[in-house]
Amino acid sequence: MFLLSSHAHATQNAFVCEVKSASNVKANGDISFVTSSKIGKDPILSQYIDTVFNIEKKTGVVKGNIVSNQTPNASKTTVLNDSNDGKNSYQILSLFEPNTSILYIRISDNLVTTVREISFDGYFRGVYLTGLCE
Repeated sequence: MFLLSSHAHATQNAFVCEVKSASNVKANGDISFVTSSKIGKDPILSQYIDTVFNIEKKTGVVKGNIVSNQTPNASKTTVLNDSNDGKNSYQILSLFEPNTSILYIRISDNLVTTVREISFDGYFRGVYLTGLCE
């Protein structure tokens, strides 16, 4: 059983991913961690939970309501690893200007049982995100 709640489905050319946790380090050094949009004490982190985004595998284009590299300030996107090299991961890096920030996503294939689970982790706007992709 796959956990994505969206009606969107992955294709051979794209991943569909859903955020399951978000965390960041606050200015005072405390770590804020959220896994539920209903329980989260941090409204900025809570907005990421259960959001869905798509990644076009060939170009690295990321489209979603919150996680996206399709904004006017996105200056460059590079597919760092296309998972065809035997390392079982797919990685992209997008740069945003003028206040340099990044979107980095790594999708790792893990064949655990007969069910294929694909996890991702990454950084977006200073927030560390984890979740599942299909």
